[in-house]
Amino acid sequence: VGCVWCVGCVWGGLYLLGSTALAATTYMGVQGIRCRRALHDAVDELASYPVKTVHLSYGEIAYLDIMPTGSSSVYSDPPVILSLHGIYGGYDQAFENVRELSKHYRIIAPSRFGYPGSAVAGEGSPKEQAAALMALLDILNIEQVYVLGASAGGTPALRFALDYPERTAGLILLSSAPPNQTHPTHQ
Repeated sequence: VGCVWCVGCVWGGLYLLGSTALAATTYMGVQGIRCRRALHDAVDELASYPVKTVHLSYGEIAYLDIMPTGSSSVYSDPPVILSLHGIYGGYDQAFENVRELSKHYRIIAPSRFGYPGSAVAGEGSPKEQAAALMALLDILNIEQVYVLGASAGGTPALRFALDYPERTAGLILLSSAPPNQTHPTHQ
């Protein structure tokens, strides 16, 4: 004999499946629109910075060069902070990390290798990044800097300070850790 509800169950199941598919499609469409809008806003935000680009033997490097803005900044040759960003940023994050200090310090905020506006040179090692930063400072005629490394920017900041101590006035590590020289073993 059969179940009187079978046809109803099939139609009910199809209705539920169709409703779920429609809801998922609508959700994905809304998220796609939000993602495009956020990407557009991020591009506009990056474009709002006075970014400069220089071509070095290491490739293109995008950077900000911000002179002091405070009323007490009467330096003819202000102290300089070289700010290195972490994983989720570029010259924008490097500058925002020290924005408040820009009243009294000249800020050099480059994008590290592979970040907005900067090419990857060689293997992109901290040593290569430090050498590229040194070349940038040479072009800008900057003799000494306070090097600030935030998060993943700490490794090239450390490398810069070790390789170029005569050009390092000080080292500031912000939420940074030294690189791990050994690989963890799985047990």
